[in-house]
Amino acid sequence: WSRSSYYWEAFLVGITNTLLVAFIGIVLATVLGFTLGIARLSSNFIISRLATIYIETIRNIPLLLQLFFWYALITELMPGPRQALQPLPDVFVSNRGFKVPWFKGDAMDWIFGGLALAIVLIVLLAHWARRRQDATGKIFPLGRAALGLLIVVPVLAFWISGGSLVLDRPELKGFNFQGGLNMSPEFSALLLGLVTYTSAFVGEVVRSGIQAVSPGQWEAASSIGLSRARTL
Repeated sequence: WSRSSYYWEAFLVGITNTLLVAFIGIVLATVLGFTLGIARLSSNFIISRLATIYIETIRNIPLLLQLFFWYALITELMPGPRQALQPLPDVFVSNRGFKVPWFKGDAMDWIFGGLALAIVLIVLLAHWARRRQDATGKIFPLGRAALGLLIVVPVLAFWISGGSLVLDRPELKGFNFQGGLNMSPEFSALLLGLVTYTSAFVGEVVRSGIQAVSPGQWEAASSIGLSRARTL
């Protein structure tokens, strides 16, 4: 093996981890941020104040400092594998990171290939829907179509492959866990830091977007029988 091949392997590992953190982080930050944005507009004083404190605090702490905090919390304060915390069934948290159940089998490559194909189809479909709307004024239900593609295409790829797929649960064997998906302390700290930091900004975007709706739009919704809760 030449030295350049090791550089190439390190580059591939970095790209894979970056894409994995980005994919998981975007989903979690969007869900948490949307929840925070709605919570800030809640009529419940406690919920609204807690969401405000979270957003204003997290937004004003540098991201690098938060990453150091999460890494120190995992590596220094979490127990060892034998005394690992178990917040959910088959989910373990220790000073060696997170251990969660994960699928394994011959069909995994086909499923990931189907997922990649679904993403490409969604991009093409979004381009077509935008051109169709510009030409006809009709809005295509892109969200539901995208969700359907993300589910149907990987399932179809799994069915075509004919391979096996089982849920691999982590188990404590000796001094560490075996099986499942292992998220190292570095990966876990990066994911937690990015999700908590980004969700605060997403929450502000959601809050400002709702409050930017003009009073006339609220009155129009009320005139056709929609309550404020249903409008949100």
